[in-house]
Amino acid sequence: PPEARRLSVSSCESVNVGAGGLLLAVDRVSPGTSPERPECGDLVVLGLRAPPEFRSASAVVTKVAEAHCTACALDEARRFGLGECWPGFADISIVSTALRLGERVRIDGLKSSKLDKLNGCIGTIVAHPREGHPCFVHTKAGRPQLTVCVRLDVPPTVYERTVLLEPRFLASYVRLLRQATGDLEAVATPQRNEHEGQERLTSEQSAAEEAHAREARAAEAAAAEAPAAW
Repeated sequence: PPEARRLSVSSCESVNVGAGGLLLAVDRVSPGTSPERPECGDLVVLGLRAPPEFRSASAVVTKVAEAHCTACALDEARRFGLGECWPGFADISIVSTALRLGERVRIDGLKSSKLDKLNGCIGTIVAHPREGHPCFVHTKAGRPQLTVCVRLDVPPTVYERTVLLEPRFLASYVRLLRQATGDLEAVATPQRNEHEGQERLTSEQSAAEEAHAREARAAEAAAAEAPAAW
């Protein structure tokens, strides 16, 4: 395989996020169940045919060719780029597809008073006009930081239609909806079971009362047909 290349990416405009957020935009797929063809933004684990310094490391896919992709190896926190390599599709395992273009996300975990108004906003992952997808922006320390561009549905101000944020401040909106649906189902199921139990009890009581009434009517009819005692 080609030798690894240390990452050097031109900086681009970004929202200067702090280190306070904890939320990750991951929706893990077990290795071995990955799609054959990755897409830009996919988080992957590099295989044994990767450059020695990147083997078994996390990486993000930045370009996709016919049979291989360009991947940027990430540090253990999956925040900063370490260098590029070009693995074949068989040499990677996809662990998250949550950062693909078009994915719906919800922003959360921003602590800065300047940025916390973005918390709760819903948006769509889009390509940056100049840097594409995903983006790496240089921090003050000169480290290339992984970010994605999010187009907000309802921005807090007209000047913040799109923002660059770290994935740790994003959560899959679809997954949140599934979780909310599951929570509602968990609450509704006992109530539904209780309601069904009450209906069943009422039905059983009605059946018993009807049977008792039939027996009473049959007894009255039998008494009427019996010969009168002298």
